[in-house]
Amino acid sequence: MLKMTLIGNIGQDAKIRETNGRTSINFSVAENQKYTNSEGVKVEKTTWVNCTIWRDPGQSVKVAEFLLAGTKVYAEGRPAVHFYENKEKQQSISLDLHVINIELIGKKITGSESEPSGDTAITAGSPQEAAQNIQEDDLPF
Repeated sequence: MLKMTLIGNIGQDAKIRETNGRTSINFSVAENQKYTNSEGVKVEKTTWVNCTIWRDPGQSVKVAEFLLAGTKVYAEGRPAVHFYENKEKQQSISLDLHVINIELIGKKITGSESEPSGDTAITAGSPQEAAQNIQEDDLPF
């Protein structure tokens, strides 16, 4: 199994999508790098990773409520690379993560307030795995 781990900030509030009876929670995470290149110039680079969590439809809304823009997360799962044609008709690549485990770290952003979230873990997987492994009462929120 190929596994990827990332720590970064959610770019925009998570969106719930239903496709062919399956429910997914979609969001993107930004990972920022700062370094000095070989010419001595300081460089800042942001890499965006599209993330998907598969959930039982009844649990998706509860999970998505905590995946808000600006929230720092630790996520791990199976990486995937997708090739597509962008608006300018050029070939592009996106880096995706099918999330198996995600933890909220740092502070949760809610409107103008910041609240400590503690470290909250959410286990993800296929809708079948979510239904079998996670009961409504097991969710930390």
